[in-house]
Amino acid sequence: MEEDKKVVLVVAGTASLARTLRDALKREDFPCEVVLAHDRVGALDYLLGRGTHAGRGNHMIPSVILLDLALPDAEGSEVLRELRTHERTKLLPIVAFSSSEQKPETNSIYTSGANSYISQRAGFEPFAEVLQRVARYWCDINEPPPMVA
Repeated sequence: MEEDKKVVLVVAGTASLARTLRDALKREDFPCEVVLAHDRVGALDYLLGRGTHAGRGNHMIPSVILLDLALPDAEGSEVLRELRTHERTKLLPIVAFSSSEQKPETNSIYTSGANSYISQRAGFEPFAEVLQRVARYWCDINEPPPMVA
């Protein structure tokens, strides 16, 4: 991975959804490297540089986290609140989405720390296109917060 290339962290509840989103994001010369995590532990290990990611440099901190609220090991709002408690992740942009049929309580999502929430619209392709546009914004246009060591 290039040191100056920006990163999008996709945290999706299933490996197949994560891979599908990665493939959708990487279409049309996507400007960011896409990193996948499949649960709360994997996301926190990556973000906090622990476990298999121990010693990872700050250049790998994501420009945005795309967080599925339907994770196998935690509620999405729980993960959001936890990410906001760590010095290293408290300012990172987090775009929450739900791959579940149940519509989550939007107010809870925002009060837990999401910067944005995207509901899955009719069909996967329109949804993936919206996520790509959102991720592109955070990689290309947004001025990121200062890096937190």
